[in-house]
Amino acid sequence: MKSYQKIFCTSIALFLSALLLNSTALQAQTPHREEITVIAPYEPTLPDVLKINLQPRIETDDISMPPVSISITPRKLNVYHSTEPVQETTPPAERPGIIYRNHIRGGIANYLTPYLEFNAGSLRTSDYLLNLQLRHLSSHGKIKDYGHSTFSDNLARVTVKRFFDRLTLGAEARYDHNVLHHYGFLTSEFPDSIFNTSKDDLRQRFNQATASITASSNNKELEGLHYDAKLNYGFINDLFETTEHRFELETDLKSSFRLMRSNDKQNLGMKLDIEGSKTADTLQTWNNTLVQVQPYFRFKYQEYQIKLGLGLAFDNDTTLHFRLFPVAEGRLQLVPKRLAVFVGIDGKIQKNSFYSLANENPYIHSALEYRNTAHKLRFYGGLQGSAGKRLDYTLSGSNTIIGDMPLFVNDTIAPHNRFTIIYDDLNLVHGNLSATYSISQELRITTGFDIFHYSPDREEKAWHKPAFKTFFEGWYNYSEELAFRGGVNVYGKSWAKIRNTNTNLFEAQELKPWIDISLGATYRYSDQLHFFLDARNLAAGRHFYWHNYPSQRINIMAGAGFSF
Repeated sequence: MKSYQKIFCTSIALFLSALLLNSTALQAQTPHREEITVIAPYEPTLPDVLKINLQPRIETDDISMPPVSISITPRKLNVYHSTEPVQETTPPAERPGIIYRNHIRGGIANYLTPYLEFNAGSLRTSDYLLNLQLRHLSSHGKIKDYGHSTFSDNLARVTVKRFFDRLTLGAEARYDHNVLHHYGFLTSEFPDSIFNTSKDDLRQRFNQATASITASSNNKELEGLHYDAKLNYGFINDLFETTEHRFELETDLKSSFRLMRSNDKQNLGMKLDIEGSKTADTLQTWNNTLVQVQPYFRFKYQEYQIKLGLGLAFDNDTTLHFRLFPVAEGRLQLVPKRLAVFVGIDGKIQKNSFYSLANENPYIHSALEYRNTAHKLRFYGGLQGSAGKRLDYTLSGSNTIIGDMPLFVNDTIAPHNRFTIIYDDLNLVHGNLSATYSISQELRITTGFDIFHYSPDREEKAWHKPAFKTFFEGWYNYSEELAFRGGVNVYGKSWAKIRNTNTNLFEAQELKPWIDISLGATYRYSDQLHFFLDARNLAAGRHFYWHNYPSQRINIMAGAGFSF
């Protein structure tokens, strides 16, 4: 390699020297011209160059791979995963709608019928709810050919609820003052000059006061203890010196749990109902006590649901009774959240008192006999479902064996305008169809139909019990300012037990079916002020719910409401 470098350096030195000498000679020569004649073409030639032939050579040695030995030692790797709470996105602030604490509403109708109502309540709060209600409705008109028929209904009520984390407490105090007249007779047949049928002679007045306390659990978990309890006290007296005190305790205690690793909730619980009353009239004093206990177990697994229990009842009205009732119900979900079929059997005791009977028929006598009604055995079944998101319906039927059913009959003392009680055993077949159809948020319709078939043991008819009842109601919000409502109520024929003054025998007299059509409209002038118009009994017929007690004919009321 060094010899090559030496030769290369020598060649460069000789080339540079020759080039230097040649340039010097050219500069020293004088100009000279010479012509050369080329007689043959020029053929350049390239002499052979001797190349050094070097062959690169790589010498390799044999390489042998050593044996590989791998050993694996297992070692636990602890992986820790920590999560951070997801920050909820704060929704855009909305301007809450204006809520007014107070609302007053009033109107006037024909038959000299004034109406006034006042409501006051608490505003938005998650801690408590408070409401005050005052209402007055009276009528000073007359019903042609019948006795003095004015009435006055007055109500004052205070309701409060307090919400805690684990329970909700509630309390209510209510006072009712009702005045009416026993106008159920024809004035031409029973003149005041003979039968003492003046306004003061016909007057009846009820004073009612109630106070109640409620408690219910707020346990939203699938498992755990749930309870509802209510303690109630009531007082009522009338113008004929009948006074009644009553109390009631209702409880429903249940424990929820799971079986077979299912998400379905099972309930093991017990219902307890204790009622007592003391009624004193001008003739005697009645003490009535009723205790009902129902332990039960409700099992649910997917589309199946079964309830099993036993009803135990102890009551002491005129005699001492102890009864047992079977409690069983089966429910099958044929279409999830759309259609269910159910069937069951049960029984109960219904307590009768001066309060319950007077609220059903305010024209009763003040001195009565009080027996409790025994629903000895009830078989029932039906369908419950929905069609889409708009239609909800229930179709059911039952057959009940009833003991000591109270039936209202006209008294035998002229002018026969008050009612007394007859108790009878009977069998009741009842069918029901109810449905709600919501076409949109603006239009909603509800309807119901009940049909009854009574088979009394001793009496000829089930007095003043209708063959059927049906209703149809609708609400339509035409716009934000205007809303309409309408309803139709139909009451089937019933029968009254009347004494024939000629034969001195009792006869069954038919009370014809009747229909009541009503329409109403509300105009919202602003958020605070609205006006309303209601028309009832548009068919202008006389409705005889009780024998010789016709209703007013067409009734139209106009009024306004104001919130502040």
